[in-house]
Amino acid sequence: MMTEKDDYGLVRPSTEDVEKGAREAESIKANSFKNSTDHVRYRMIKKSLFKYWELKVLQLALGVYITIATFVPTGTFSDWGGFVTASVGYIIDPASEERTQEGVILTRGARRAVVATNDFQMACVAITRFTAFFMVG
Repeated sequence: MMTEKDDYGLVRPSTEDVEKGAREAESIKANSFKNSTDHVRYRMIKKSLFKYWELKVLQLALGVYITIATFVPTGTFSDWGGFVTASVGYIIDPASEERTQEGVILTRGARRAVVATNDFQMACVAITRFTAFFMVG
């Protein structure tokens, strides 16, 4: 290690020492991502997202299915699926205005508490039906 003094009497490092320090700084900078907490946090998030990926794909498929099956016209899938009254485009009980006002419909002999008489209610029903099957965890 060679040092020399400048005009003010201060010790100045040699060019070799400066270059060596710069190489060490680059090496530390290049390896800092591998050792940082951000990298560990990234790996943990990635691991948690792909831990049960098969289940998440199944949840997504079921969520899409239940949303489609809810919003097709009644009778589209024969005996099951479909709550939308084709003439109106909403989920109502066409046989009884009183049941619709109560918030229930009679479908295939069963009273169901699913009524939507405007677009906002249809969007809310879509969100609730979808999230019943698909929850990110």
